[in-house]
Amino acid sequence: MKKTLFAVFAFTLLTQAAPARASTFAIVDFYKVINSSKKGKAHRQTIEDEVARRKEALMKLQQDFEKDMDEFRQKRLVMTPAQISEKEDQLRDRQRQIERKMSDYEEEIKRKDEQLSSEVVSKLKDLTSQIAKEKNIDVVFEKSSINVIYAASALDITDELQKRFDK
Repeated sequence: MKKTLFAVFAFTLLTQAAPARASTFAIVDFYKVINSSKKGKAHRQTIEDEVARRKEALMKLQQDFEKDMDEFRQKRLVMTPAQISEKEDQLRDRQRQIERKMSDYEEEIKRKDEQLSSEVVSKLKDLTSQIAKEKNIDVVFEKSSINVIYAASALDITDELQKRFDK
């Protein structure tokens, strides 16, 4: 709601501030560019590859842990209470380490995704500004961040942005 009110306010301010010339507007869909451009797909693939690599490493750790748990269950009957207690402590510690690694991996992937996304959005903003200056557009609205009820396709510069982003 605040974004919509801001957009209306900006529109009103711009149309009243420059009555000698009609203000021009455009819309752009960053979401579409990110999801359909070569660079956007490469970004997504980088993250998916990292997730797969980390998942594989975690699965290996978990499989080794489960193997050791099975071995412990089989040998438990011939172990002393002190040995059982020691082995249980070791196994609990390993399980916590696996859980910590999983949490660390998720956090690292999230940070990497945010960093790459920030770089992509920054580049998209720069390219959008270039296009707006070249076409003498006064205001460009990002389609997903405001409630666009209707916009003529002539106002949409998304495809041009995508072409430049893929260069």
